[in-house]
Amino acid sequence: MKLKPFATAPVIAALALTACSSTTTNDPYPPYSDPDVVRPAADSPDAAALAAALNDVGFRLFLDQSDADGDVVLSPLSIGIAFGMLDLGATGVVTDALEDLFGYPVDGDDLWSAFNTLERMIVTDPSQPIPDDDPDGPPQPPVVRIANREFYDTDFVTVDGYDEALMKWFGAGVEPLPLRTDSEGSRQHINAWVEEKTMGLIPDLIPEGAISEWTVMVLVNALYLKAQWASRFDPEATADGPFTLLDGTVVTTPFMHEPSLTTRAAAGDGYLALDLPYAQGDLSMLVIVPDAGRYDEVESGLGADLIADIDDGLEQTTLDLYFPSFESEFDFDLRDAIEGGLGIANLFDVPDLKGIGEEVAVTKAIHAAKIIVDESGAEAAAATAIIMDLTAMPMDGTEVKVDRPFLYLIRDNDTDAVLFLGRVLDPSA
Repeated sequence: MKLKPFATAPVIAALALTACSSTTTNDPYPPYSDPDVVRPAADSPDAAALAAALNDVGFRLFLDQSDADGDVVLSPLSIGIAFGMLDLGATGVVTDALEDLFGYPVDGDDLWSAFNTLERMIVTDPSQPIPDDDPDGPPQPPVVRIANREFYDTDFVTVDGYDEALMKWFGAGVEPLPLRTDSEGSRQHINAWVEEKTMGLIPDLIPEGAISEWTVMVLVNALYLKAQWASRFDPEATADGPFTLLDGTVVTTPFMHEPSLTTRAAAGDGYLALDLPYAQGDLSMLVIVPDAGRYDEVESGLGADLIADIDDGLEQTTLDLYFPSFESEFDFDLRDAIEGGLGIANLFDVPDLKGIGEEVAVTKAIHAAKIIVDESGAEAAAATAIIMDLTAMPMDGTEVKVDRPFLYLIRDNDTDAVLFLGRVLDPSA
């Protein structure tokens, strides 16, 4: 029988999001309540350095997907947290592979403390209501929610202490499922949990066939954000306008309009950058608009150095801004990207997870994200699943029109953690 995690004092409120399972109608299993657990203080001095490491991997994964058709959106934070939960039980060459991938600033308990602090610095109080879309009310504070969960096969026994450490450092729920004997039902249950935690934005994270009779564990992170602009666009001012695609084709798409927006902007070599704040200023969307004919050049240079250059050049200004509303969603195979595009070996199919269990290896990793940007603000969600199988059977007054493809980041301004990273090639699609 699997060792059950202990229960202690009430869970830290900021991550109470993980407290119960989905009640979505297509969920074949009942809700599962997690025990309470006390988490360490959010006092790591390494949280910002960890955020930078996760951001770097996010930039590299984004560039690896640059050949994909259309828009791309992903969450460096979601991906980083999911693999952090894996690293908690990794040993040997898998630990080395994760270090090669992320280049963590610290290790051991210092690393887990940094993850704990980073999460808790970003999430908002779970009692805080999700902002409504009433255009007449004042901008409401943003909501950021993070949920982590370990789903394990009912006949699988983890190494003593892994579940407790997962709850302690990541606030993760630990739930048994018949992964091997009812793979499809388990998949539906996990997807229903993700759908609930992402407020319906990601309803089908794990595809059919990804969980099999070999699967003994699935680690999942879900991230949800809803933030209103500090200065919301007037829906009555939105009007259709031309947007020029990379091939020169012109499409028609709705443009939001704010004739006198006070924000920060920077003009760099080959681009214009705008930092659009959300309510209360904790979050913002950094929009990078490459000059005509220089999109590929700017995108290929996307990374920490470019962002630092932009931040150094941002100055307060008032703009007559036209900005397209858009909706993007994207999913991709993290294994293909990490092994192929990023060239990281020994992370998959290697049974070196002795902190989790014997003869267990990561076989699949999946990521999906969706973002909706309109006059009110942004609603976005991301989810990452890591699947483990047995290896053996048992400018003032300047008019700015963002009317060509652009890049964007939504980031936490205290830690610089990038919650979402994307591009918009065709907002009319």
